[in-house]
Amino acid sequence: MNNTHKISKRDLSERKQAESQITNQKSTIRYDTTEYPIGYLVKMFENWKNEMYSDVDYVAERFVIPDYQREEDIWSDEKKSFFIESILLGLPIPYIYLYELDESGDLEIVDGVQRLSTLYSFVKGNLRLDKLEKLTDLHGFYFYDLTDASQKKFKNTTLRAVKLDANGVSSEEFRRDIIFARINRTGEKLNDAEFRRGSFPGRLTDFVDELSQDDLFKELTPYNDNKRKPRFELILRFLAYIDYYAEVGHDVARYLDKFLIMKQDNFDEVRYRREFQRMCECLKNALGENASTVFKNRTGKIANSRYEAISVGTALALRKNPNLINQADFTFISGSDFGELVRGDGSNNPGRLKGRIEFVVNKLLGEQ
Repeated sequence: MNNTHKISKRDLSERKQAESQITNQKSTIRYDTTEYPIGYLVKMFENWKNEMYSDVDYVAERFVIPDYQREEDIWSDEKKSFFIESILLGLPIPYIYLYELDESGDLEIVDGVQRLSTLYSFVKGNLRLDKLEKLTDLHGFYFYDLTDASQKKFKNTTLRAVKLDANGVSSEEFRRDIIFARINRTGEKLNDAEFRRGSFPGRLTDFVDELSQDDLFKELTPYNDNKRKPRFELILRFLAYIDYYAEVGHDVARYLDKFLIMKQDNFDEVRYRREFQRMCECLKNALGENASTVFKNRTGKIANSRYEAISVGTALALRKNPNLINQADFTFISGSDFGELVRGDGSNNPGRLKGRIEFVVNKLLGEQ
């Protein structure tokens, strides 16, 4: 609906007062955007670490980490490796926010400590790359294991930075801790589904999106808010598990990322669609009006552990006995044995995932 022609019901004085407040409160902070080579950033970080300026590859500037920032080094090695891989792949990296201190000329890091710390650790030979998703030939590599050309190229790669300028602005107006909070809290963070849809475009992503709009699946998975794409995640889990559920480890998010990347243009669309649709039809035929509650836990929310067990288990049982589409008996899902398997505690344990899926398969096939 086009709202551009709606007429305000507020008095003109109210609107003028609001306009005046915007003008009075609007920040007068200026800023410039610039790009720094990684090698230069590492030297500035090293100057801060050593509280001195190195005579080798002399760099006059240095960083300062303020109290409102998090500790210097809290990322796991796996997360650090993922960040380094993103740079090596040429992916865009979020801006670093800096502020030049008047008294010393040092650059205070308003936002970006973990990224800069990771760059320093890698270039100084203290970070061993591990669990990379695309650059698998670099598993176990340190920076010095790269060729001289690759090292030079990495250090010459530039990252974007915003340098804040608060000349003429009072200290109360220019609170860097508040700016830090705004940068990190403004807006809702992307959930897993939104991140994957934006980061891994392609044929499989489009296919998952399509299946998430299936009317029968929507009936089985009622959500009050469809804006955050919750069904995308459910469909992805179903497709990723029906062939490889026994291979899923503790890090489900990383497993799903890898599946989406590896299968993006190499999957059996006809089979995936058939198994998905038959699973939905089987649940609807067996449960009728109660089908909309099949994946919900006691609190009335759709639970991943329950969804995975029932959806994947049903699809696998139908592989062995297609006649179950009109004959399946799901009374067991209300029993204590099944409830114990899908209970929240330890539900991401690989053994429990395998156990609850196979429990559903065996129950539907009438096997022990």
